[in-house]
Amino acid sequence: MYSSLWLDTFFVASAAILWFMIVYQLLLFITGFLYSWRDAWIVPSLPVGLDWPMVSILVPARNEARVIAGTLHHLCALDYPADHMEIIIVDDGSNDGTGNIVDGLAA
Repeated sequence: MYSSLWLDTFFVASAAILWFMIVYQLLLFITGFLYSWRDAWIVPSLPVGLDWPMVSILVPARNEARVIAGTLHHLCALDYPADHMEIIIVDDGSNDGTGNIVDGLAA
């Protein structure tokens, strides 16, 4: 069996470097995770004197009668000023009543 001081030193050094790399990556992961949690609690707000920009939401729909009402209810429930948001539904020749549902909700 091969055994020498150089071989043992090389093995210990490579094991130490490998463990250092693993611990370093773990610390980077934990630090990044905690940093992202810190940003999750900060609620963005507009500076005083600025107004929300106008936003247009385009929803392409074709034969979406099962889900279009829920989609529109969720879009209307967004935390955004209603006078600065417009929702445009593009009906692409639906034959299942999607257009009628959208017309009924728009009224």
